[in-house]
Amino acid sequence: MGTDFSGTTSSDQKITPMQSHGIQSILPTGKKSTLDFITMNALLVHPTSGASGNLLWPLPPSDADLERIRSGVDYMRSLGYWASPFPERDGVTFNKEGYEPSLGLTHLREAFTFMTIEETKGAHAYDVLGALALDATITTTYLVPVDSLLLYETLKLGRTTIHAPVNGEDIPLQLHSWGTALCDVPGADVDPNWAPLRKKSFSSLATLLSYPLIERRIEIPAKILYAAKVSVSGQERLIDYVAQDADRSLDLLRWQFCSHKRLEYLPGKAGWVGEFCYAYVVPDFGLREGLLGAKPQVLRVENNWLGLEVDISPDGGVISALASIFDGDSNNALSKEIRSALRSIGQAYYLVEPEATFLSLVYAIDALCEVGDLRGDHQRAWVCAAAANGSPERFTDLRPQYELLYSLRNRLVHGGETFSSLGKEPREVNQLVGSILSAVIEGILSRDCLSRRDFVDAILADLQRPEYVDAINQWGSSHIKCPLSSLMDDKTFAKVIERGSTYKKD
Repeated sequence: MGTDFSGTTSSDQKITPMQSHGIQSILPTGKKSTLDFITMNALLVHPTSGASGNLLWPLPPSDADLERIRSGVDYMRSLGYWASPFPERDGVTFNKEGYEPSLGLTHLREAFTFMTIEETKGAHAYDVLGALALDATITTTYLVPVDSLLLYETLKLGRTTIHAPVNGEDIPLQLHSWGTALCDVPGADVDPNWAPLRKKSFSSLATLLSYPLIERRIEIPAKILYAAKVSVSGQERLIDYVAQDADRSLDLLRWQFCSHKRLEYLPGKAGWVGEFCYAYVVPDFGLREGLLGAKPQVLRVENNWLGLEVDISPDGGVISALASIFDGDSNNALSKEIRSALRSIGQAYYLVEPEATFLSLVYAIDALCEVGDLRGDHQRAWVCAAAANGSPERFTDLRPQYELLYSLRNRLVHGGETFSSLGKEPREVNQLVGSILSAVIEGILSRDCLSRRDFVDAILADLQRPEYVDAINQWGSSHIKCPLSSLMDDKTFAKVIERGSTYKKD
């Protein structure tokens, strides 16, 4: 099992018997070792007539535990066992002539007093290892191919690297970061002009090098990793977990380069090539690296036209900030909300019905803007102020546009109409609503809010400016008490100012 592993120590926990997994604890309930605290959970697979036994653990041992493991191996050898730790540090293999299971349990307990050891009772070993890992994660590097993306140079977006494919010219095999590891074609390493054939099926690892590859290093629940060794459904779950993370990183490119007016220039969903979704997974511990392929989703959308061509690096400022938020490295108080909104922008391109695209973006705007309990023109004014980012002129221009969009929203939701029945061009409408959502995100980033209250206060500060009040007066709203001499003249906004919140109860 395993490759070159490293990682963190597991938590100090004692596993109780898990009958649902068909395993039982060797240590009697409540009994503690007199020599060591329990710091590891392990699985015992007894020797058989044709194979040695194994003592396996699901998570990387600490340096201190490695020393204890070596001492335990020495103790077993002193009892006449042949025993050897795995070079990958994820287990010990052992055997003994005339091995008797019950006595073996006793000897293992004596040798590894710091472990709670479970033995298989009909369950698959990887199922048991996943259960022993509890809620722990294993650091994993992955590579996911992207179809319908023309990339001429490798991009670095925060912790995400999108490798340009090997083409034998500008990007030879020798200059690709994964060229040596993935190329399994004899003689390719000595041919400076070698380029992999782009196929829809991955019978060779080298085929990966013909596609742009998203590389990220993430934490994956150990249960998901071990389940992938047990069943097809487990593989599907792991591939979906990795592909979803990879596709989120593509949202940064979609933000910069994609448009609802040009849907034919969308990249494919991360991982999907032909009929299958692929991921090359390299766990730091417990499982061998390898290429996985499956169909984790029943329905999907793919671009069967041109695809996205990226021949320049994305602009630095906003993309860098978004990449930091995506990676969890930002201290912006609204990072989770921005991350969710960015995902909505990316997903909206792939919804089949344009009405679904529109509504998902409208709801994302409401969620991001903290509209709370505001309704009617109060809600419209709030959203426009959030998107205007301090510009009274932009605020004035946005109001009729957003009013039209919300009118469409109401007719779609409450009237069951479609863009076709309303005589609207869906691409134009969706590009407009998407641009408003993007403007709100940029506004939050430029304000550098340290709390939700900062964001609310920034919008209120803008709305109380005389230029904004004048613009609201020009609306002729039936919901806002106009004309206003100040925003406090309106009862609803006065309460928002008093509470510092758009919610009636906060």
